[in-house]
Amino acid sequence: MPLVSKSEAARLVGVTRQTIHRKIKAGELSATGSEVDTSELIRVFGAISDGTQPVTPMSQPDSAVQTTLQARVDGLESQLAVTREQLADTSKDRDEWREIAKEATSNVKLITNQAAAPKNNDNIAIFIAGAFALGLLTTAIYFMVLRNDVTPSDAAPLTEPLPEVSYEEFIPPPAQVPPTWCSIYNIEPFSKYNPICSSLHYIKFKLEDQVRLQNKFPDAEHMRITSAEALASRCLNDGLLGDEWIAENCPQAILELADMYDVELHPNELSGKPE
Repeated sequence: MPLVSKSEAARLVGVTRQTIHRKIKAGELSATGSEVDTSELIRVFGAISDGTQPVTPMSQPDSAVQTTLQARVDGLESQLAVTREQLADTSKDRDEWREIAKEATSNVKLITNQAAAPKNNDNIAIFIAGAFALGLLTTAIYFMVLRNDVTPSDAAPLTEPLPEVSYEEFIPPPAQVPPTWCSIYNIEPFSKYNPICSSLHYIKFKLEDQVRLQNKFPDAEHMRITSAEALASRCLNDGLLGDEWIAENCPQAILELADMYDVELHPNELSGKPE
């Protein structure tokens, strides 16, 4: 049987050159250099066209179906490559953190063992020094009393009781309760960096991770951020910069992200909603 080029082989069986190359690479179709024997084409694809007769309907694939299937295959291959790269990164990070943890544990044990004896000695020395100082002070007071340098009458009595000091005003609110200035309706330029705004802080952290994945895999469709994430990113990073449209639409974008990331906003973070 005659030999034909790969382009001619694709024309004879009614498929693309990529299909011929894929069949050859997979070992399903034999080739001699850059040419293919027509007997191989008949074996793999059935009847072929000799230029005067059309390809048998059973051997001619639907171009639309083939295009759709090829697009799906390409998409799945892209997702598989991304998944493999993510798994490799995760495995590498896990191994690195495991080594760091082992080294830290070893260092802590070494420091503990080395510092155990000196620490006990230091405590004894501090106790002896304190007892010695207390003894000197007691002796000095005793001799001063004997010399009448200090008498009970010389001591000025307390005429007024010491004022009671309330420490309640100095106790900060619990860390898990964000203040009202964390409201999504009036985002201060610094609130996004403050961990006390717990929900906004988490949303910003999660959003930065999504943007990082999009930048790392720009061709992966499922890695792209949504329009709400893009707007919220500007809200939490540009400080609004006087853009009234962004400022007006920021709360809705952050509410969508809270729902998307399964974050429950505190009532203080929802306070201040304009009427």
